[in-house]
Amino acid sequence: MLLVDLVESVRLMQEHEDRAVRRRAEFVRIVDTQILPRYDGVMVKSLGDGLLTRFESVADAVNAAAEMHRTLSTQNAALPEDQHFHLSARLNAAMACCAGDPCETRRNDQQRRSARRAYACEDLGDCILKHFDKPARAYRVGPASPKPGPTERPGFGTPMEPTVAVIPFHARNSAPEHLDIGNLAADSIIWRLSKAPNLKVISRLSTAVFRGRASNIDEVSAYLGTNYMLSGAYIVDAGRILATAELSSARNGQVVWTDRLTGEIDDLLRPEIELGDLIAQMVHFSVCDAEVEHILTQPLPHWKGRDRAGAAA
Repeated sequence: MLLVDLVESVRLMQEHEDRAVRRRAEFVRIVDTQILPRYDGVMVKSLGDGLLTRFESVADAVNAAAEMHRTLSTQNAALPEDQHFHLSARLNAAMACCAGDPCETRRNDQQRRSARRAYACEDLGDCILKHFDKPARAYRVGPASPKPGPTERPGFGTPMEPTVAVIPFHARNSAPEHLDIGNLAADSIIWRLSKAPNLKVISRLSTAVFRGRASNIDEVSAYLGTNYMLSGAYIVDAGRILATAELSSARNGQVVWTDRLTGEIDDLLRPEIELGDLIAQMVHFSVCDAEVEHILTQPLPHWKGRDRAGAAA
């Protein structure tokens, strides 16, 4: 199945309705009467700015998409750039047509299609795609020369290894015997977080300088190079600790997670502190959720030029 969208069609219809409608109708006519028959394709539906077509093979679908791009480029040639229609083509197939890079797609009927077209296929890996419940393997397909390449996007392709800085909690009551509780809690949280394979944790020797200071996430991030900052405060009463913890993101300065938790002072002398373990667990979950949410909202790396056909298998 090949889904084709006419990008900018809605805007152009608002600005030049009659002309845009005629141009769209002419493009659909060429696709329906010339391109689809040439590649054994069938028009399933034509609605709004989209065309849904079906082909017998991946190669036919890719070649048809390439010819649609060329047809639209010819129509755009005599028009100003701000009046160009652009084509977005997405192919959903059971099997990718490309086994290497560059790869060739051959037409099946050698008598009717004697030419052979070469295309370069770029494997984008498993990607989150619109209307797909699960990640799907996605490819970019274009002419083999010049080889298509993605425009750079900061952070694309880097592993998800966010860095967390744990600022020792400060005491709200100033009794000297309570001052080390914040350091003990920070040590426990850092020890637990450092065991997570997908997190990097800043040493307490580097974060201790920020204890009790009115530092914001921007300052801490600039100094330590961290993505997230955990800070908080506590009070001690009758052998119990009431702690308020807050996890902030350096990406937008927002609070990712916050909570009030209680524990026993005697618990701080045990190898594994229950309060520290609970805070570390919530921080880990919250950081992972925030990173996944950020990734899901990012576009796929886009490609220079608009004469590419896309395939998802």
